[in-house]
Amino acid sequence: MKLLSLQYHPGQSFLHRLDGRTKIVLLGAWTASIFLFIDMRVLAVFLLVGIGLISSSGIPFSQIRTMVFTLFGFVLLTAVLTNVLTPGYAGRYFPVQHVLLSVGPVRVTREMLVYSLMLMIKYAAIFPMAILFVLTTHPGRLASSLHRLGLPYKIAYALNIALRYLPTVQREFQHIAYGQQVRGLDLTGNRLGIWKKAKGMAAIVVPLVFSSLDRVQTVTDAMELRGFGRSKTRTWYSATQFSRLDYMVCLASLAVLGISIYLKWTVFSSFWAPWGEGTLPRVVHRVLGKGGT
Repeated sequence: MKLLSLQYHPGQSFLHRLDGRTKIVLLGAWTASIFLFIDMRVLAVFLLVGIGLISSSGIPFSQIRTMVFTLFGFVLLTAVLTNVLTPGYAGRYFPVQHVLLSVGPVRVTREMLVYSLMLMIKYAAIFPMAILFVLTTHPGRLASSLHRLGLPYKIAYALNIALRYLPTVQREFQHIAYGQQVRGLDLTGNRLGIWKKAKGMAAIVVPLVFSSLDRVQTVTDAMELRGFGRSKTRTWYSATQFSRLDYMVCLASLAVLGISIYLKWTVFSSFWAPWGEGTLPRVVHRVLGKGGT
């Protein structure tokens, strides 16, 4: 049973050298810029740049393979459910829709498929920066950076512990699953029903919950013995300082957000589909003398 690998991956790329506060600014500007657009051409550019950043970070694809497949399933399910639950939503951008397939009350239109593709690219474009934020940021350094931004150190340290113990919980889940399989538990059979799979997962999750509670108690006792929480401030063993690279990346992130806002309201303000005159940006229609949409 393959699990998501959310463990920090050490490296020497420029993303690894950035301060945690810089990565927060970068992730925020990246996400905000993506949500501004409903033009799949712009979203595809963000996606390609994100893939390039993952490649330059030195993170092996084997470490994120499961996350990539999980992401693909998530965005596909989201796009399908969005159009099934709100079938007329794509009509906001297309006055006329062309039906390709009709099954009972569900109609699949050409415009719906294009809108679904845009949603998939939008959500997929956020993934590279989010996963880079997790895999290139040391939990201790992230906690110290959040504390410097004004977050109470108790909350920052709680986040630090959560990120540190995710790989441990994942490994323990794997070990419990192997132990249960040795005892005859089958979770991979294609003929297993939903009820049997649920019972099998319960046989793994229940021991995992109790072992995690024991670990929480152990960590809590250790922190109390060291007097954690008695002081209003604290120092950090692992921390980073702002460098010239951090200032440059912060300025570049804010510049990208500013340019995105400008392009949103001037060029890429409308939905784009690969057909029809109405899919051109309004500024292009003005240049061509055809009027805006």
